[in-house]
Amino acid sequence: MSRNLGSGVQGINGTAVAAILAGLTFATMAVKGSSPTATIRAWLSGRSPTGQALTVSPSGVETPPEANVGATGEQNKALGRILASQYGWSTGENWSALVSLWTRESNWNNKAKNPSSGAYGIAQALPPTKYPFAGQESGGSSAIVQMIWGMNYIKSRYGNPVAAWQHELSNNWY
Repeated sequence: MSRNLGSGVQGINGTAVAAILAGLTFATMAVKGSSPTATIRAWLSGRSPTGQALTVSPSGVETPPEANVGATGEQNKALGRILASQYGWSTGENWSALVSLWTRESNWNNKAKNPSSGAYGIAQALPPTKYPFAGQESGGSSAIVQMIWGMNYIKSRYGNPVAAWQHELSNNWY
């Protein structure tokens, strides 16, 4: 079953909706005062929980990845921008720094593995078990879970993506 999510976003199947909504439940925990129900209703109306339309790419509408099956780095990046809006990082220098950071680390690939360190996923968690199970390889490599974990990590350790990117440039890790 497919549903038109509004704002020009193409419909996605029920399995994909369940995976995305599970990830959004995690995302809601990072937004003070938001409830999972409000987040889900906002998503289904074609908007992020902060009201941002799901048309986040300058080149046009992006469809959220369908449970990460065949998801591209560009699809993950578009979804990441929606999630970053909950931190106030979806525009300007914070968004640019996050794009630079995760492009360098994983090229927004939720299944990226660093052969020398063992880091995994979009945010390159080391060890990969730092992700909640759904973000780990054996748990399905959820891009949403990896990005939310990564954004929470950046916020708690560096404050924002600009500071994380500066650390990456100076030390070759963040």
